[in-house]
Amino acid sequence: MKIQMAAVSVFLAATVAGCGGLAAPTVTVTATPSAPRSIPAPTPTKAATTAPALVPVPASYQELDERGWSLVAKDPEAVQGNGYVVYGNVTQFDTITGTSTFRANVAGIDTTEYGFFTGDNTMLVGTPEMLAGVAQKDVFRANVTAIGSYSYENTMGGTNTTPLLRVDSIEVIGRTDM
Repeated sequence: MKIQMAAVSVFLAATVAGCGGLAAPTVTVTATPSAPRSIPAPTPTKAATTAPALVPVPASYQELDERGWSLVAKDPEAVQGNGYVVYGNVTQFDTITGTSTFRANVAGIDTTEYGFFTGDNTMLVGTPEMLAGVAQKDVFRANVTAIGSYSYENTMGGTNTTPLLRVDSIEVIGRTDM
């Protein structure tokens, strides 16, 4: 059974003893048991206007250059429902994100020519079956549908807002050490 510090009271008592010296402090700690707390998966604070499953699969996927991707990343709400070919490097795909969502640095082109991948922080969703062969540090090429934007609380207590893309197909094309 996990014990969490639900209530902590600290009482420090210092007494003057003799020539102005301080006695050792007395510390009292009270812990009450509570149910274990799990770290929640990122939850959107600014939901996309349409759920990922409700956005139809586009008839085609547009190839992008660096500037084209920058325009998608700048305002993903404006291109909702459009299909794109993107490249990315998986930066988080674990028990926190689950089996159908991952975070990646995404770009319109494969940017690994210098030994590392550069791109914009992006959230991607797909089916667990489609994403079963994808892991953290993988470099991929994917056909995606723009869903909108996604906001989540980061570990520093701030909020990140990223493009939200639905993965319609994905192929692992490499791996990085980053």
